Amino acid sequence: MSMTAQSPCQPSAPYLHRTWLKSVKSHDDSTPQSLVMGGALSSPLNANRQPHGLASAVGMAMGIGVGDGALEHDARPVKRRRLSSAAIDDDASRPSAWSSLRIDVLKLLHKDSKKVKSSQSALTQPRGSVFTKGCCRITIFDVSSGSPRLLHCQSQLCNLLTAKNPVGPHHLARIDLPSPFHIPRDSLLINRLDDGRFDLSDSYQLLVELEAAMGSPWPPLEPLDLGISSQAVQQASPASLRNWLLSSRFDSVFGRLRNPLQLSSTAPSDALNHQTSYVMDVDLRWASGFNSLRAHDEDPKSCITALDPDEVSRGTALMAQPRLVNGVDLATEGFTNGEASHIHDDDSVGEHTPSRSLRAREKPTVYNLKQLSDQAQGREHRRRARSASLVANDGRIQYLLPPEQPISLDCYRCITCGVYHESMSQLQLHLQTMHSNFDYVLETAGQVPQFRVSVIRDLLTTPNKTLQLSRPVKPFNLYSAAAGDQSWITSRYIVDADYLPQSPSVKARSEQPRSTSPAAKGARPAVLRRGPKLKNRKIVVPSIAQPLFHPISKARLAPGQEVPEVVPDDEWLIHKHRECIGDFSDVTAAEKEFIWEWDDYILRRNITSGAYFPRVWLSFVRDKSAWLVAEEQRMLEFGKHVSVLLARDALDEAALKRALSYINSAREELRRLPQARTAGAGSQGTPSAPKLSPRSAQIRKSTNGCAVCQLPVRGPTLLICSNTDCPRRLYHSTCVCTKAMMPVTQSPWLCDSCCQDVTHS
Repeated sequence: MSMTAQSPCQPSAPYLHRTWLKSVKSHDDSTPQSLVMGGALSSPLNANRQPHGLASAVGMAMGIGVGDGALEHDARPVKRRRLSSAAIDDDASRPSAWSSLRIDVLKLLHKDSKKVKSSQSALTQPRGSVFTKGCCRITIFDVSSGSPRLLHCQSQLCNLLTAKNPVGPHHLARIDLPSPFHIPRDSLLINRLDDGRFDLSDSYQLLVELEAAMGSPWPPLEPLDLGISSQAVQQASPASLRNWLLSSRFDSVFGRLRNPLQLSSTAPSDALNHQTSYVMDVDLRWASGFNSLRAHDEDPKSCITALDPDEVSRGTALMAQPRLVNGVDLATEGFTNGEASHIHDDDSVGEHTPSRSLRAREKPTVYNLKQLSDQAQGREHRRRARSASLVANDGRIQYLLPPEQPISLDCYRCITCGVYHESMSQLQLHLQTMHSNFDYVLETAGQVPQFRVSVIRDLLTTPNKTLQLSRPVKPFNLYSAAAGDQSWITSRYIVDADYLPQSPSVKARSEQPRSTSPAAKGARPAVLRRGPKLKNRKIVVPSIAQPLFHPISKARLAPGQEVPEVVPDDEWLIHKHRECIGDFSDVTAAEKEFIWEWDDYILRRNITSGAYFPRVWLSFVRDKSAWLVAEEQRMLEFGKHVSVLLARDALDEAALKRALSYINSAREELRRLPQARTAGAGSQGTPSAPKLSPRSAQIRKSTNGCAVCQLPVRGPTLLICSNTDCPRRLYHSTCVCTKAMMPVTQSPWLCDSCCQDVTHS
């Protein structure tokens, strides 16, 4: 056997071609045993085998002979192929599973929402978020022929996470799907009308719908966000709210799209069809069949983990599920060289060594005395300021109040009235003009702009006078006005220069020489130039087509007639109260009399706060004390009223003592004047002051009432004889409690006549 050295100048295939030929050769020569073991063995015996079949044909086509040594001279062992079954390579030759439409429904957001830079904190769950269970359904139509034609429909359950938008006043709803929708390319093919080919259409329409599922509260957004009244949502039942449907239509099937959100109802009786100010964000892409089930990863993996291809993992459970969903084979979808890369993405890393970025680190020990002091006192430690672009887009402002506790607001909001602004200059001008009682000092050294708020206690201004404004002499500048330049306003005053608003300093006032005379020599007092005094002009009715009427009498006013001035009068309210109280039939005359007197007094005072009530009530007792002590029924009603006021904490002990002193003084005066008592009691000879009897005196007696007093029997004093044959069964317990033969507390109770009949029998 000759040991001739191989010449390096012999022709050989390029490296990539040699590798491809080895793979094809290994595939042709594979046996069931080699497939189970992972491919052809890497041994010298296997390396010296002559190529045949597909490898031989490919080599001859490339001009490389079998005996040329192209495959024999490179006897390095081939890389072991990761194969778990022979059925996986069969899918590689099927081009139908290579392409599919991937639809990912992302979120619902307001059309005016600003874009923010994504950070690590955006991945955490926002504070105050609400989870809602829903169903997401997609429908694809072919609209190339005019009328929509249904091609594909698919749905799956999803979770909706609703939270407040961190960069705006509106809410944001994120849609969490278990996996994106995948529509095979074959499901979208049609018979084209132009050339008759079975191919994709020229135009599609995608309909994405969101509806309630599993009894979850619906809709996920607030009524104010959807543009409907909260009263309509409160009046609707939960069953009718679950019929509401959020939908959006897209005229394209590729790209990152945002279209308006439509609110409608699936119930035939509810004709709800409302265009909201929200949009739906979806991501439409075409993906290959191998990667269609892979999770959408925007960032690269932090580490690479070696996996055993023959290990029993969740991939086995995945292939055990139904294989075909809308024409996609789930058993092989996402597999490359026998490995599904997405299967182990969520596996625990307990048995593997994580990268440095994923290692759990302990909180470092803090030795900074300033930071330790802030933590002990509960103050927030200042961090580094963010970039100017983020601060400008965020609009977050902090207000530092006197207790040194900052309050953070967004969208350049005012801390006093809560008004939104578009920029910092508008906010500064708003604080200077609308809230001049406070001093706002802007500090920009911290993480966000901060206003230090203080109260202006002493205002150094000129005496009160009327200032007239003329036309502006120069254009208005927002930035200079926000910086404190008031020249645009002061240039419009029509007064002398000596009377402009000034704030003299202490030094200027101390250096002013004191005058020994009442008036300086040669000095003239400054005279304010007053404008012409405005006369009270009469307002007349204009001559217009619209008729005008008197506000009270409703009489039509003629053109040229003077408009009458209406003086406010509350007499109608008092008369209205009198009529309403008089209509009650279950209120005694004494109660009506006291209520009328109290309403007539209190309604004229127009009390709108409980802080002023004790003072007005004492004035009522002082003015009406003689009227109260004149009748016993009035004092009884007054006592009931005082009890109610004490129970409601409307009076205190001091006010009650002063009221009793007024009552005692009125009683002493009544004893000293007997004729006043007679006039107050209302004698029969005085028709001007009739006596108001209680309600029992105004009710007529009847045989159907009490057997003793013949008045109607009702309420807790009702007493009925248990003998059904008794002719007079109704009694007042107060009328017979001391005279009855049988105690009124005994049950059953018998009247005296029935007791005698029972005794004789």
